[in-house]
Amino acid sequence: MAQSFIQLLGILGSIISVDLILSGDNALAIGAAASGVPPELRSLTLLLGGGGAIILRILATFFISLLLSVPYLQAIGGLLVGYIALQLLINQGEANSSMARDSTYTKGISRRRYFVMAIFTITIADLTMSLDNVVAVAALARGQLLLLTIGLIVSIAFLFIGSAIIAAVIHRLPWLTILASLVLTLVASDLIWHDLQRRIGNNEIYQFLIYVIPLAIISAVALRKRRFGFQITYHRPPPDDL
Repeated sequence: MAQSFIQLLGILGSIISVDLILSGDNALAIGAAASGVPPELRSLTLLLGGGGAIILRILATFFISLLLSVPYLQAIGGLLVGYIALQLLINQGEANSSMARDSTYTKGISRRRYFVMAIFTITIADLTMSLDNVVAVAALARGQLLLLTIGLIVSIAFLFIGSAIIAAVIHRLPWLTILASLVLTLVASDLIWHDLQRRIGNNEIYQFLIYVIPLAIISAVALRKRRFGFQITYHRPPPDDL
Protein backbone atom coordinates (compact mmCIF):
# COMPACT_ATOMS: atom_id res chain seq x y z
CA MET A 1 0.00 0.00 0.00
CA ALA A 2 2.78 2.42 0.99
CA GLN A 3 4.77 1.53 -2.11
CA SER A 4 1.71 2.11 -4.32
CA PHE A 5 1.14 5.52 -2.69
CA ILE A 6 4.78 6.47 -3.24
CA GLN A 7 4.52 5.42 -6.88
CA LEU A 8 1.43 7.61 -7.32
CA LEU A 9 3.26 10.55 -5.74
CA GLY A 10 6.17 9.89 -8.09
CA ILE A 11 3.88 9.96 -11.11
CA LEU A 12 2.20 13.14 -9.86
CA GLY A 13 5.55 14.82 -9.24
CA SER A 14 6.75 13.81 -12.70
CA ILE A 15 3.65 15.28 -14.36
CA ILE A 16 4.03 18.58 -12.50
CA SER A 17 7.78 18.93 -13.05
CA VAL A 18 7.76 17.95 -16.75
CA ASP A 19 4.82 20.21 -17.54
CA LEU A 20 6.49 23.16 -15.77
CA ILE A 21 9.81 22.58 -17.54
CA LEU A 22 8.12 22.44 -20.94
CA SER A 23 5.92 25.49 -20.25
CA GLY A 24 8.48 28.24 -19.75
CA ASP A 25 7.67 29.91 -23.07
CA ASN A 26 3.95 29.58 -22.28
CA ALA A 27 4.43 31.76 -19.19
CA LEU A 28 6.03 34.52 -21.25
CA ALA A 29 3.31 34.42 -23.93
CA ILE A 30 0.52 34.40 -21.34
CA GLY A 31 2.13 37.19 -19.31
CA ALA A 32 2.59 39.27 -22.45
CA ALA A 33 -1.06 38.76 -23.46
CA ALA A 34 -2.26 39.73 -19.97
CA SER A 35 -0.04 42.80 -19.66
CA GLY A 36 -2.39 44.87 -21.86
CA VAL A 37 -5.35 44.22 -19.55
CA PRO A 38 -6.08 46.84 -16.86
CA PRO A 39 -4.43 45.78 -13.56
CA GLU A 40 -7.74 45.39 -11.73
CA LEU A 41 -8.92 42.84 -14.32
CA ARG A 42 -5.61 41.01 -14.78
CA SER A 43 -6.09 38.45 -11.99
CA LEU A 44 -9.57 37.56 -13.25
CA THR A 45 -8.23 37.32 -16.81
CA LEU A 46 -5.49 34.89 -15.76
CA LEU A 47 -7.93 32.91 -13.61
CA LEU A 48 -10.45 32.45 -16.43
CA GLY A 49 -7.73 31.88 -18.99
CA GLY A 50 -6.07 29.35 -16.70
CA GLY A 51 -9.36 27.53 -16.13
CA GLY A 52 -9.91 27.32 -19.87
CA ALA A 53 -6.33 26.12 -20.36
CA ILE A 54 -6.77 23.32 -17.80
CA ILE A 55 -10.00 22.11 -19.42
CA LEU A 56 -8.53 22.21 -22.94
CA ARG A 57 -5.35 20.42 -21.87
CA ILE A 58 -7.32 17.60 -20.20
CA LEU A 59 -9.53 17.26 -23.27
CA ALA A 60 -6.44 17.34 -25.48
CA THR A 61 -5.05 14.21 -23.79
CA PHE A 62 -8.04 12.25 -25.08
CA PHE A 63 -7.80 13.67 -28.58
CA ILE A 64 -4.06 14.17 -28.92
CA SER A 65 -3.79 11.88 -31.95
CA LEU A 66 -6.55 13.85 -33.67
CA LEU A 67 -4.99 17.20 -32.72
CA LEU A 68 -1.58 16.19 -34.00
CA SER A 69 -3.16 15.20 -37.30
CA VAL A 70 -4.77 18.63 -37.80
CA PRO A 71 -2.75 20.29 -40.58
CA TYR A 72 -0.56 23.16 -39.42
CA LEU A 73 -2.15 23.44 -35.96
CA GLN A 74 1.17 24.28 -34.30
CA ALA A 75 1.99 26.67 -37.13
CA ILE A 76 -1.28 28.47 -36.43
CA GLY A 77 -0.26 28.60 -32.78
CA GLY A 78 3.05 30.09 -33.87
CA LEU A 79 1.24 32.79 -35.83
CA LEU A 80 -0.85 33.54 -32.74
CA VAL A 81 2.28 33.85 -30.59
CA GLY A 82 3.81 36.10 -33.26
CA TYR A 83 0.67 38.24 -33.15
CA ILE A 84 1.02 38.50 -29.35
CA ALA A 85 4.65 39.60 -29.76
CA LEU A 86 3.74 42.26 -32.31
CA GLN A 87 0.72 43.57 -30.40
CA LEU A 88 2.73 43.67 -27.19
CA LEU A 89 5.27 45.92 -28.84
CA ILE A 90 2.78 48.12 -30.71
CA ASN A 91 0.24 48.61 -27.93
CA GLN A 92 2.54 48.97 -24.92
CA GLY A 93 1.41 52.00 -22.98
CA GLU A 94 -1.28 52.90 -25.52
CA ALA A 95 -4.13 50.91 -23.98
CA ASN A 96 -4.05 52.68 -20.63
CA SER A 97 -3.49 56.14 -22.11
CA SER A 98 -6.31 55.76 -24.63
CA MET A 99 -8.67 54.50 -21.95
CA ALA A 100 -7.71 57.42 -19.76
CA ARG A 101 -8.61 59.88 -22.53
CA ASP A 102 -11.89 58.24 -23.55
CA SER A 103 -15.32 58.70 -22.04
CA THR A 104 -16.62 56.39 -19.35
CA TYR A 105 -18.76 54.48 -21.87
CA THR A 106 -15.88 54.04 -24.33
CA LYS A 107 -13.53 53.14 -21.49
CA GLY A 108 -15.90 50.32 -20.50
CA ILE A 109 -15.92 48.97 -24.05
CA SER A 110 -12.11 49.13 -24.22
CA ARG A 111 -11.74 47.27 -20.94
CA ARG A 112 -14.17 44.53 -22.02
CA ARG A 113 -12.45 44.22 -25.38
CA TYR A 114 -8.98 43.78 -23.86
CA PHE A 115 -10.44 41.46 -21.22
CA VAL A 116 -12.23 39.11 -23.65
CA MET A 117 -9.42 39.11 -26.22
CA ALA A 118 -6.83 38.36 -23.56
CA ILE A 119 -8.79 35.37 -22.21
CA PHE A 120 -9.27 33.98 -25.73
CA THR A 121 -5.61 34.53 -26.65
CA ILE A 122 -4.31 32.99 -23.41
CA THR A 123 -6.46 29.87 -23.74
CA ILE A 124 -5.75 29.17 -27.41
CA ALA A 125 -2.06 30.09 -27.22
CA ASP A 126 -1.53 27.79 -24.23
CA LEU A 127 -3.19 24.87 -26.03
CA THR A 128 -1.31 25.24 -29.31
CA MET A 129 2.01 25.73 -27.49
CA SER A 130 1.39 22.72 -25.23
CA LEU A 131 0.80 19.84 -27.66
CA ASP A 132 4.25 18.39 -26.90
CA ASN A 133 3.55 18.84 -23.18
CA VAL A 134 0.28 16.95 -23.52
CA VAL A 135 2.00 13.99 -25.17
CA ALA A 136 4.64 13.87 -22.43
CA VAL A 137 2.32 14.18 -19.42
CA ALA A 138 -0.23 11.77 -20.91
CA ALA A 139 2.51 9.14 -21.15
CA LEU A 140 3.61 9.84 -17.58
CA ALA A 141 0.03 9.62 -16.24
CA ARG A 142 -0.33 6.00 -17.45
CA GLY A 143 -4.09 6.33 -17.76
CA GLN A 144 -4.54 7.85 -14.29
CA LEU A 145 -7.01 10.63 -15.13
CA LEU A 146 -7.21 11.89 -11.54
CA LEU A 147 -3.43 12.22 -11.29
CA LEU A 148 -3.31 13.90 -14.68
CA THR A 149 -5.98 16.41 -13.64
CA ILE A 150 -4.34 17.20 -10.28
CA GLY A 151 -0.92 17.50 -11.90
CA LEU A 152 -2.16 19.86 -14.60
CA ILE A 153 -4.05 22.02 -12.08
CA VAL A 154 -0.96 22.37 -9.88
CA SER A 155 1.48 22.99 -12.74
CA ILE A 156 -0.80 25.46 -14.52
CA ALA A 157 -1.40 27.27 -11.22
CA PHE A 158 2.38 27.80 -10.89
CA LEU A 159 2.54 28.71 -14.57
CA PHE A 160 -0.09 31.43 -14.21
CA ILE A 161 1.49 32.79 -11.03
CA GLY A 162 4.67 33.24 -13.06
CA SER A 163 2.63 34.76 -15.89
CA ALA A 164 1.06 37.26 -13.49
CA ILE A 165 4.51 38.36 -12.34
CA ILE A 166 5.68 38.70 -15.95
CA ALA A 167 2.57 40.71 -16.88
CA ALA A 168 3.07 43.08 -13.94
CA VAL A 169 6.76 43.60 -14.73
CA ILE A 170 6.07 44.28 -18.43
CA HIS A 171 3.26 46.67 -17.49
CA ARG A 172 5.51 48.64 -15.14
CA LEU A 173 8.69 48.52 -17.26
CA PRO A 174 7.69 49.12 -20.88
CA TRP A 175 11.26 48.85 -22.21
CA LEU A 176 11.17 45.12 -21.38
CA THR A 177 8.62 44.69 -24.17
CA ILE A 178 11.44 44.66 -26.71
CA LEU A 179 13.13 41.67 -25.06
CA ALA A 180 9.83 39.87 -24.48
CA SER A 181 8.74 40.45 -28.07
CA LEU A 182 12.02 39.12 -29.48
CA VAL A 183 11.83 35.97 -27.34
CA LEU A 184 8.19 35.40 -28.31
CA THR A 185 9.10 35.88 -31.97
CA LEU A 186 11.71 33.12 -31.69
CA VAL A 187 9.14 30.89 -29.98
CA ALA A 188 6.66 31.59 -32.79
CA SER A 189 9.26 30.79 -35.45
CA ASP A 190 10.11 27.54 -33.65
CA LEU A 191 6.46 26.47 -33.59
CA ILE A 192 5.96 27.30 -37.27
CA TRP A 193 9.19 25.69 -38.45
CA HIS A 194 8.82 22.48 -36.43
CA ASP A 195 5.30 22.02 -37.81
CA LEU A 196 6.38 22.69 -41.39
CA GLN A 197 9.48 20.52 -41.00
CA ARG A 198 7.33 17.46 -40.27
CA ARG A 199 5.44 18.04 -43.51
CA ILE A 200 8.02 19.33 -45.99
CA GLY A 201 11.27 18.08 -44.48
CA ASN A 202 14.42 20.14 -44.03
CA ASN A 203 14.62 23.19 -46.23
CA GLU A 204 17.27 25.70 -45.26
CA ILE A 205 15.74 28.53 -47.29
CA TYR A 206 12.32 28.15 -45.68
CA GLN A 207 13.93 27.84 -42.24
CA PHE A 208 15.98 30.98 -42.81
CA LEU A 209 12.94 32.96 -43.95
CA ILE A 210 10.73 31.72 -41.11
CA TYR A 211 13.24 32.92 -38.53
CA VAL A 212 14.59 36.05 -40.19
CA ILE A 213 11.43 37.73 -41.53
CA PRO A 214 9.55 37.81 -38.17
CA LEU A 215 12.67 39.02 -36.35
CA ALA A 216 13.13 41.74 -38.98
CA ILE A 217 9.53 42.90 -38.54
CA ILE A 218 9.78 42.96 -34.74
CA SER A 219 13.14 44.75 -34.90
CA ALA A 220 11.72 47.39 -37.26
CA VAL A 221 8.76 48.03 -34.97
CA ALA A 222 11.07 48.12 -31.93
CA LEU A 223 13.33 50.69 -33.61
CA ARG A 224 10.33 52.82 -34.47
CA LYS A 225 9.07 52.65 -30.89
CA ARG A 226 12.54 53.50 -29.62
CA ARG A 227 12.76 56.46 -31.98
CA PHE A 228 9.45 57.95 -30.91
CA GLY A 229 9.78 56.78 -27.31
CA PHE A 230 7.73 54.57 -25.04
CA GLN A 231 4.84 56.00 -23.12
CA ILE A 232 5.92 55.25 -19.58
CA THR A 233 3.10 55.63 -17.10
CA TYR A 234 3.59 55.36 -13.37
CA HIS A 235 0.37 54.34 -11.71
CA ARG A 236 -0.12 56.27 -8.50
CA PRO A 237 -3.23 56.15 -6.32
CA PRO A 238 -5.43 59.27 -6.57
CA PRO A 239 -4.96 61.83 -3.78
CA ASP A 240 -7.44 61.76 -0.94
CA ASP A 241 -10.25 64.27 -1.14
CA LEU A 242 -9.78 67.21 1.18
